[in-house]
Amino acid sequence: TINMVEGTLNIEVTDAPVDDAQVKGVLVTVGGLELDDRPVAGFKTTTFDLLDLRNGRIRTLIDSRITAGTYHKLTLVLDFDTEANGNTPGCYVLDADGRKHPLRSDTNRIGLSMALDITAGQSSVFILDFDLRKCIKRQENDPGDSYDFVPEAELAEGLRIIRGNQSGVIKGNCTDVVTNSDRIVVYAYRKGTYMRDSEVHGSGESQLEFSNAENSSVVDTAGNYMIPFLTPGEYEIHFCSYRETDGGIMNPDGTLLIDAAGAVNPGGVPVGASQSTTVNVTVTGLLPIPAP
Repeated sequence: TINMVEGTLNIEVTDAPVDDAQVKGVLVTVGGLELDDRPVAGFKTTTFDLLDLRNGRIRTLIDSRITAGTYHKLTLVLDFDTEANGNTPGCYVLDADGRKHPLRSDTNRIGLSMALDITAGQSSVFILDFDLRKCIKRQENDPGDSYDFVPEAELAEGLRIIRGNQSGVIKGNCTDVVTNSDRIVVYAYRKGTYMRDSEVHGSGESQLEFSNAENSSVVDTAGNYMIPFLTPGEYEIHFCSYRETDGGIMNPDGTLLIDAAGAVNPGGVPVGASQSTTVNVTVTGLLPIPAP
């Protein structure tokens, strides 16, 4: 029985894709969890592979009773050194050759600001979405440790937390018989926020392309995609073609010119809570990315 001055905090973890064919696993260990800078009672160190949590799949980070009320800050305390089972390191990229590349940043604390309402006698569910392409960077100068977390100033931008029952999905099919792309990624933007000239070029210390996308998805070999956990509103979706280098890096080749193949315009996609919107498109051409 839940004490009526307590509610249940349930946080689920999910992930968006990473643009690197060499990445076969991204293990992250959360050693501590805080609300308003105080440790959450009952939290146990948890290690998860973020690549197992794509396309709407989730894993429970915590499901525990806490004092009811409104909290304003959630802090993850990462353990860079040790996994939950005692193995080392605690956070790392597993590459296609089975090598571990330790992940570190200039801080092990990631603070997220949001009103988290815990209702007495009820379970409050939140989704913690890691966007891996925003969270990790590739380092070319050290083959034995080719990846790291981005700096603190950028790391929090790679995570977002949303209420579990207040998000929707954009899904559909992208038919491409034109470009012969090695990979296609679809990006969802709040309507009116996509500025192609800046988005297709790297920004920030980590030189991340499409940095202002709300979420993204890799289009699978059958042309299907799904962008989950979008907060309600109106979105526009944009598709980018990638070419794989000899080193396995996916480099953007150009944005795709598309025609709507269904009733929904990809330039104005409505998303409602607990709803799914289907957007089918056909590729008509490729718009190359200009030199910076």
